[in-house]
Amino acid sequence: MRIAIGSDHAGFDLKEEAKAFLLEENHEVFDVGTYSKDPVDYPDYAEAVGEALRESRAERGIILCGSGVGASMAANRIPGIRAGLCHDTYSAHQGVEHDVVMASCGDVATQEALAATAILREHLPDLKVRFVNVVDLFRVQPATEHPHGSTEREYDSLFTLRQADHLQLPRLSLADSQARLSFPPPRQPARARLQGEGQHQHPARARVLNQVDRFNLVSDVIDRVPRLQNKAAHLKELMKNEIIRNLSYAHEHGTDRSEISDWTWPG
Repeated sequence: MRIAIGSDHAGFDLKEEAKAFLLEENHEVFDVGTYSKDPVDYPDYAEAVGEALRESRAERGIILCGSGVGASMAANRIPGIRAGLCHDTYSAHQGVEHDVVMASCGDVATQEALAATAILREHLPDLKVRFVNVVDLFRVQPATEHPHGSTEREYDSLFTLRQADHLQLPRLSLADSQARLSFPPPRQPARARLQGEGQHQHPARARVLNQVDRFNLVSDVIDRVPRLQNKAAHLKELMKNEIIRNLSYAHEHGTDRSEISDWTWPG
């Protein structure tokens, strides 16, 4: 794994120790500084690590300062970056427990989301995916807006702020969908999709039009997880080809390919 690491002067010694350990564990280390104990400003190095992650020059980042508080706060100001203050291995593990939360509600949406998860597991085994099957759609609403709604703590336990969230919803009327998608920040998932367009199209075409098919979902995950944008470019191209292949088959035969319609969870 390629890991960006940075510190201010107060964290310099620990950075050097951590860097040596990571190299011994055969990780590739991208040291953004500082390179001495001369006084420097920690936000500069928090930003350097954060930008390395945003630009896919690293897959994980470590920032060190005197207490860790200032560095983590500075990193959290960078769009798309989430940093946690970690004093033990459990906290560090929890901070990267999942890269993606895949959630769904409804039969077709759930099957496609599960199929997308299976593709991700097969081609990107290091990617950590949490799958959530939403039985009561009103559970994603705030408790203040619906009696079935969840509190912020309950919601964040499933859809945390640091993941790329995908919420697949069943077909709804426009008024209904607007009501059910009125999540206040940060409850708006990174991608919330509705099955509404192309209701009289062939099912395969309708899924693609709505971007709720497994291949579009996989592509969207790749786009939204920074470390995958270069690493998984081949998989994204494969997904594009699969979309074309499936649409062509449906147009010619009037049905889905058997591997689509008869898909089951592998194993």
